[in-house]
Amino acid sequence: MYHFPFIFAAWFGLLVTAINLMPIGQLDGGHITYAMFGDRARVVAIAAFFLLIILNFYLISNFNSYVWVLWTILLLVFIRFRHPPTLDDSIGIDKKRRVLGWISYLIFIVCFSPMPFYIR
Repeated sequence: MYHFPFIFAAWFGLLVTAINLMPIGQLDGGHITYAMFGDRARVVAIAAFFLLIILNFYLISNFNSYVWVLWTILLLVFIRFRHPPTLDDSIGIDKKRRVLGWISYLIFIVCFSPMPFYIR
């Protein structure tokens, strides 16, 4: 098991990247969502939050795992759903940046693990 510390570091990096790319509020994913969708980013954030709640119910009922409950509470209490407006919301993003935004959503999906570790 010589490679275990490297595998653990990679796993932790993927977990932090997935959490940061959630399309909610002031997280990087929230910034990307606001840049791509403007005021509709709040709808995307609420939808992502409800998907996280559904995932929580699934993990609790099937695996008795409370791994995402703390993060759900942190999102609800501290981060919230609204992204503050930019200095000039009338300026849109070009096609290249829009493609990069969709690629970042793909990175989020690849990095996200529904049950990254087991908490009873």
